[in-house]
Amino acid sequence: MFDRYIPGLKARAYKSLFERYQQTYSDISTAEAAQLAAAHTNEVFGGLNYAQMGRSMATQDFLRATTLAPDWLESEVRSLYRAIDPKRGAIMRQDLARISAIMFGTARVLNMLTTGQAHLEAPFGVVVPGKRGEDDKVFSFRTLPTDLIHAATNPREFIAGRVNPLTVRPALEFLSGRDSQGRKVTPAQEAGDFASNFVPIPAKTISGKFTGDVSNPELVSKVLGASVYSYRTSAEKLAQELASDRMPSGPVTDEQLARHQRNIRLEDALRNGNVTAGQIRHQLGAAEAQSIIDGATLTPLQSRFRRLPLADKLRVFDLALPKEKAELQAQLKAARRSYIQSHPPSKRATDPNWRRLQSVFAN
Repeated sequence: MFDRYIPGLKARAYKSLFERYQQTYSDISTAEAAQLAAAHTNEVFGGLNYAQMGRSMATQDFLRATTLAPDWLESEVRSLYRAIDPKRGAIMRQDLARISAIMFGTARVLNMLTTGQAHLEAPFGVVVPGKRGEDDKVFSFRTLPTDLIHAATNPREFIAGRVNPLTVRPALEFLSGRDSQGRKVTPAQEAGDFASNFVPIPAKTISGKFTGDVSNPELVSKVLGASVYSYRTSAEKLAQELASDRMPSGPVTDEQLARHQRNIRLEDALRNGNVTAGQIRHQLGAAEAQSIIDGATLTPLQSRFRRLPLADKLRVFDLALPKEKAELQAQLKAARRSYIQSHPPSKRATDPNWRRLQSVFAN
């Protein structure tokens, strides 16, 4: 793969790019066209020429210690920089535009064939509807345009996926108390996350198959290097993050947090059909089990929403799409009634949450 196949692709790409640079820029010499084509080729395929660049080994060792796949990450950054270069970036811009157009058009056709909807919310992905309450899944191939979209729409997740999983990621999780998805974690979960960083990605994927977390299409796609993720709106992401570490009464202790997150997982598992109500009643007390069973009748967004205090409910509601606002309307009305019962008029007058509630229902 790395000794023959990829170098063969790079050689053919270089020849084509060399000709294109000569044709596009009449003011450059043959040597300059060759240098531009060579650098462009290395940036597209990875495998930067560090010796020619004069990069020191100490710098490379630092990058390897702090980032994941530093050569590929730097290649993407250099590709982006080349694309915005007003003097010599036309060829890279043409290639990015062509790749984006092909992927966007193909994704639209496949989405229409499989679901009857264009799914513009996943510009380069094919959305596969979830079954039995599961999240919708988005399948896409990793390309520079998809990575740029990822960096623009979710920079924290993009950066978290590109730091060294054995050094930087555990340190950030320890200092922030949150994992790469923004969820609050206990010390035991931090230790488990650190240990899981030593497991190869294909092994994680295959192990997920045996726990019911990964479907056959996901298994094949991930092993082949495709990107598979659950599609969530901005409101769903915020609700999940807030609900993972808070209950209506406020922040929780580590012990309460572990139990709280276990209940959320059980609720999702019951909604998806991976466990039964009887199994949950067997594991937990009557009141706790019934709360989980009741929550499983709601959508994931409604379930997270009901766990939030009023201020956080309003934050999620502000980000919700029109159909999600309709989905959350009844719960927000119930929260408003509860607020009125617990807050006399004198307290409501100075509370920004009350003014926000009034504006929501006035609209």
